[in-house]
Amino acid sequence: MALEHVQPRGNRKVYRRKVPKALQGILGKTEMVLRLGKTDAEVRKQYDATHAEAEQIFAKAWDELHGVKAPAAKLTARELFDQATSGPRLQPIPRWQRRAR
Repeated sequence: MALEHVQPRGNRKVYRRKVPKALQGILGKTEMVLRLGKTDAEVRKQYDATHAEAEQIFAKAWDELHGVKAPAAKLTARELFDQATSGPRLQPIPRWQRRAR
């Protein structure tokens, strides 16, 4: 099975892909080279994740080129809790201000 962008380099195989001219200034390189592994089994195992990583890098670079802002990073549950509890503290309502039931 031939995988796109896979080339031998020494005793390893790498994912090698040209960077489009428009993105070379943003990424600072003319080609992207990512390691895949030594054996065919390692290459097949790593290929999908590596290809997705390369696509994500290109997508972010295209967005930056076209002025599209990245969405804010998602906060973890702990960060949301800290954010919610770090603001001004709510004071309990004094008895005299409470409604009678």
